[in-house]
Amino acid sequence: MSARAEKLNAASHCWVRGQQGGFSLIELMISITLGLLIMTGVLALYLDLTKSNADRQE
Repeated sequence: MSARAEKLNAASHCWVRGQQGGFSLIELMISITLGLLIMTGVLALYLDLTKSNADRQE
């Protein structure tokens, strides 16, 4: 095998390995956004329950 062919083979092998491991930037951005939306909903629910509990105790 020529030196150029070996370089291309090594580069393509790294690319394939890089593609298989981890998440893409878009996937990370989507998961962070969904996580923030879920946390916002949980916080709103918690604050609503806390307020209703305080109103009930008065």
